[in-house]
Amino acid sequence: MRSPSILTHTHAVRRVPALGLLAAAALTALIAAALTAPPAFAHAYYVRSDPAANAVVKTAPSVVAITFAEPVNPAGSAVTIYDAKGVVVSAAAQVEQNDLTTMRVPMTGDGSEVYLVVWHTVSATDGDADVGAFNFFVNASGTSDLAPAPTPTTTQTPGGAPVWLVALIAAAALLIGLAGGFAWARSRRAAPPSTISGARQE
Repeated sequence: MRSPSILTHTHAVRRVPALGLLAAAALTALIAAALTAPPAFAHAYYVRSDPAANAVVKTAPSVVAITFAEPVNPAGSAVTIYDAKGVVVSAAAQVEQNDLTTMRVPMTGDGSEVYLVVWHTVSATDGDADVGAFNFFVNASGTSDLAPAPTPTTTQTPGGAPVWLVALIAAAALLIGLAGGFAWARSRRAAPPSTISGARQE
C-alpha cells in the first residue's frame, strides 16, 4: 500500500467527497450522543446489515438489508442511501413480509467508493422511534483506504430520537456531500492536464 505522503493529486481529490460522507456519519454520532438518554434498548435499533457496517465489498449491492431488534412499523420507518457526492441512490425501503424486523432497500451503485446508509424506525411493538447511520465501502480489490479498522459499528440512539433529527442527519449528509463534490470539481479544473491524464492511466 502506498504511503499517504506520495498520493497523487487525483487520488487526494477523489477522497474529498468520500470524506464528506464520513464526516456526515460522524455528525450523526455527535448529534445522537448529545440527545440520547441512558439506553433503554426498547426500540427497533440496528442489529446487523448486508453489507455490514464498515464492510468493504467488491461490487456495489443492488439491495441493502437491515435487521432491527424489534418488528418495524412501515408507516414510520425508512432507509436512505447516499453516494460519495451526497446524491440519493436508493428507492423506497420495504419491510419483509415474512420477517418484520428486516427492511430491504434497492439501490443503484454509481461507482462511489463509500456509501452512507441513514435509517430511522418506529417499533411496531411499542411505537418507540430510533435513528442511526453507517457506511459501507466498494472496491474491486476487496480493501479500501477509506474504510476504518474492521470493527463494524453503527451510530444509533437506543433511547429514541425525534423525527426532526432524522431530517437533520439527512440534510447534513446531503450538504457535506455536495460540498465535497464542489471541491472535487474545482480541483479537477485547477489540476494540470498532465496530472489528470496520468491518473487515468492508473
